[in-house]
Amino acid sequence: LELIRIMVLHWEAIRFIFSFMRLEDFHDPETHAFAEIFYGFLDREIPLEPEDLLHYFHDPKQAEFVSAIINVEGKRTIERDHRHWAADCMARLQKYMIEDQIHIIRDQLKAAEASGRDVTELLQQFDEYQKHLKRVRPENFLIGS
Repeated sequence: LELIRIMVLHWEAIRFIFSFMRLEDFHDPETHAFAEIFYGFLDREIPLEPEDLLHYFHDPKQAEFVSAIINVEGKRTIERDHRHWAADCMARLQKYMIEDQIHIIRDQLKAAEASGRDVTELLQQFDEYQKHLKRVRPENFLIGS
């Protein structure tokens, strides 16, 4: 939900976040519902103020969440640039997705070894995911932005 907070408070963050993520990347149903609404704003030329966003959230839980962000977090001065904040979140999400894949491959390796199958390809995939996990950094999302 951290990316949703960023998009509520920083209009520019919507384009930035969706330049790296697809709507399908928001796997959690609650987060996906928020992302769908923000995705609809991509073509909008005139930015909305955070308070104006409330008109687009018809679900009471969503509206309450957005209202809380505006009333509590919107009053704080956020010293971090929204791009850095979003990049941190996206790097964390990418790490979680890679860790999920590593877990899946680990299970496949155990099953393949138990049945006596060749595990060479799975070991290569496992190694590639491990290397990829080590390369994930928030700075990677800031290059060219």
